[in-house]
Amino acid sequence: MPRLPNCVKHRRFEVYSNTLTRVEGKTRLSSEDPVAEVPRLKEQPGEPLGVGGATLAATLMRHDLIDEYRLFVSPVVLGGGKHFFTGLEQSIGLALLETRTFGTGVVYLRYERR
Repeated sequence: MPRLPNCVKHRRFEVYSNTLTRVEGKTRLSSEDPVAEVPRLKEQPGEPLGVGGATLAATLMRHDLIDEYRLFVSPVVLGGGKHFFTGLEQSIGLALLETRTFGTGVVYLRYERR
């Protein structure tokens, strides 16, 4: 079994699913509406929330629930795949906060909403 980095294995996770029946570890399974639940989670003390998955991210973006964007750009050109920023009715202005380049060519970009 692959080892998880320390920054991941000590985090708490919320999984939104209508099909899963159980999860493991420091994970809570929710079938609640994330648009209603995420504002409550953001008010709790602790680490900032992280969002994974294009569908959930797009839903939260449409409801203005993402304060900061942390993107990793890989040096690969794909001919297809799932678009991450789909279904937005208007553009979202961002201000660059940080960049980092890794030896692999991956670039980390951190933005906040304007």
